[in-house]
Amino acid sequence: MLLDSLNLPKTDVRFRPDIRQMEEGNLDLASNEKERLEEKQRTTAKEKEGPPEPRWFTLGTDKRSQRMDAYMFNGKYWNRDFSHCEEIY
Repeated sequence: MLLDSLNLPKTDVRFRPDIRQMEEGNLDLASNEKERLEEKQRTTAKEKEGPPEPRWFTLGTDKRSQRMDAYMFNGKYWNRDFSHCEEIY
């Protein structure tokens, strides 16, 4: 199935250009692309204030363990509205 035909967030790992290059046997290109992505991540992290806000998980109390710092799936992923996802690749 083609990735373009799926309704996936832009952040889905299947869109990573370095992985695509590696799968096609272009190891030098894959390595260069991985370095580019890592630098982009570092730059983006420096520009942002504070940690990222999770979209599909909510911080709360786990009912089983009573831990107050547990992230629980909020179900919003299944709405398939990925318009708010950043372009990370």
